[in-house]
Amino acid sequence: PYFFALLLFFVFIHIQSLIISGALFCVLSVSLYLSIYLPFALVFFFFLMIRRPPRSTLSSSSAASDVYKRQHHLFPWLASLLLLRHTAMAAWASSAVDLHITNSTAICLDGTPGKMWLSTSSSTKWMIVLEGGGWCYSLADCYVRSLGPVGTSHFYTAPQNMNGPFDPNCDVNPKFCDYNIVQVHYCDGYSFMSDKGENSGLYFYGRTILQTALSVLKSTYNLDKATDVLLSGCSAGGTAAILNADYVHTELASITTLSTFKVLSLSGIFPITIANIDGDYVFADQIEVAVSSLVSNAISNIDSTCADALGSTDSWKCATAAGLYPYFQYPLMIVNSVYDKFSSSCIFGAKAVATTSTDNGNCSAFSSWEPCLGPNTNLNALSPFDTYSYFSVFAVNQSCSVNQVSQMNSQWRAGFMNVVQSADTFTKAGNAAFLHSCFLHCGSVWNGSNTGVNTARTLTVDTYNTIAIDDTTIYGAIGTWWDSDTTTPASENTYLSCEWWPEEYKSSQCNPSCPGYPYNSYSTARKVGIAVAAVIGVLVAGSLGGLISKFLPKYGWTHSPT
Repeated sequence: PYFFALLLFFVFIHIQSLIISGALFCVLSVSLYLSIYLPFALVFFFFLMIRRPPRSTLSSSSAASDVYKRQHHLFPWLASLLLLRHTAMAAWASSAVDLHITNSTAICLDGTPGKMWLSTSSSTKWMIVLEGGGWCYSLADCYVRSLGPVGTSHFYTAPQNMNGPFDPNCDVNPKFCDYNIVQVHYCDGYSFMSDKGENSGLYFYGRTILQTALSVLKSTYNLDKATDVLLSGCSAGGTAAILNADYVHTELASITTLSTFKVLSLSGIFPITIANIDGDYVFADQIEVAVSSLVSNAISNIDSTCADALGSTDSWKCATAAGLYPYFQYPLMIVNSVYDKFSSSCIFGAKAVATTSTDNGNCSAFSSWEPCLGPNTNLNALSPFDTYSYFSVFAVNQSCSVNQVSQMNSQWRAGFMNVVQSADTFTKAGNAAFLHSCFLHCGSVWNGSNTGVNTARTLTVDTYNTIAIDDTTIYGAIGTWWDSDTTTPASENTYLSCEWWPEEYKSSQCNPSCPGYPYNSYSTARKVGIAVAAVIGVLVAGSLGGLISKFLPKYGWTHSPT
């Protein structure tokens, strides 16, 4: 019965892990229990067997029998306790919430239910994360998107890339791990701003998904008792955090206990005022079509203050984080690379595609720039794993010419810095900026525990805790800003990047903490190869030296003992 109970226990966790987190986590979970709980249970079992009195004394009236029976019942009880412990852990673990049940129009591009992922705790502090994943720029592009992970909820069986400040693991994210953490699945095509409804067989209900998520969180998960709320996201999610902040704050206005509301945008600033290498505004043109009533109609949800300031002709710019940034009114921290891999490849290095094309942009389209910006790509052709590795790891192989580095500094970096520094928002008290020089996108959410991506691409990148400016890491900068009040001068929480080096004989990277820095640019495999080659070289050299010293005397060469 003991081993039968234990067997049921392992079967239970195996099935439950499989359902919750997929086969990979299932194997890891079972391995954990086999390595920790099973030895403990077996030791306890053998302890009982050692203490077991002779069978002849186990009568119902013997004292030995009474003692043994009391111990005898501990093992099944212990097995039950472990089972209950696992059940309790599962109740606090991630769970997908179907928003379609509450609102029938809270649906993705393909009509599947909008969803969100939860990691709840007893805290009154909340982090609401809006998932990222680019945008679609035309109906043809959006159709292809509807077939993949950011256009449907078919594949949303676990939270996506919830690491860095979003990680509920206290070993890697002690600052925010005990918060109630929510990820709202991104599947509407335009940063939760779409409001077109049905359009050519596609469903643009991004704002409805967000509204429904907030409603469910307040009515079912105690968001209505929150004291602190941090709205965040990375990439298109970082853009979404800025674009939807006013709406979210309005939805939370009825929460009487709410004392702190801040916005953290990670890699969410995509300049629309910087032309590509040929001088064409490719990205701006794509976004203007994407937000129009022809596609998502996101323009119907733009900030009114921004729209009034820019006028009807340019109001579409308010549907971008770069356009809205000067008019943003809530405490905000932006964490961005000034040489962001996506932006530099898909804005500065982009070429136009036809509005009838199913391609999602044409990134790094100038062949002479591919060694510097990365391979030419259409994002619809990449898997999620390829997308993550393409934008986050290519930097270690980067090779820019002197002229290219000069252009990246004078045109791209200078243009990006002008976008943010020209706005009063940049110096507004309570705000912050961490603008680094690493050639990455969403590097702030890589903390070495990105299991799915790491398994597929053998990555162990931890840029969240290692990228630093003036000895302050991304993790440290975010924590300091979050703990600061809204009267703290922005200058106290502002960290600015260096400029790339225009030198051909080594990497252009100027920050020693960045992947791709000259002295840290070798991969682990290459370092191992160099070490092995060095050892072999020493052995070969020693062998040759021995042979030479042995044979040279035959030809008249001698040497003294010294």
